[in-house]
Amino acid sequence: MAYYLTIKDGKDHFKPIDIVLASCFYRLSDLKGYGTTLEEIDAFTMNFKDERELRKFLLDERLLTLREGGKALSVRRLYNNRYIKVTYDLLYQRDMEDVMDP
Repeated sequence: MAYYLTIKDGKDHFKPIDIVLASCFYRLSDLKGYGTTLEEIDAFTMNFKDERELRKFLLDERLLTLREGGKALSVRRLYNNRYIKVTYDLLYQRDMEDVMDP
């Protein structure tokens, strides 16, 4: 199953961010296009200390526009042509530091 890092683009509309194009994204699966696994999303977002650093990177890489820069990020899967939120939050470096150093 493919998952997507998305940005809120309207009341109930979400736009996938093509993180496959990011310079620090590594494909771990055999999925095609911009769909990814949860493991790939985790590996990608763990490159960043927090959401602020991730947003700056996405803006710098032109994967987000300035208009999108402050909108909500979430992980979603495509179901019946709608992006449905998974019960899962983005994982960052600081989350791993909290686990390693309780």
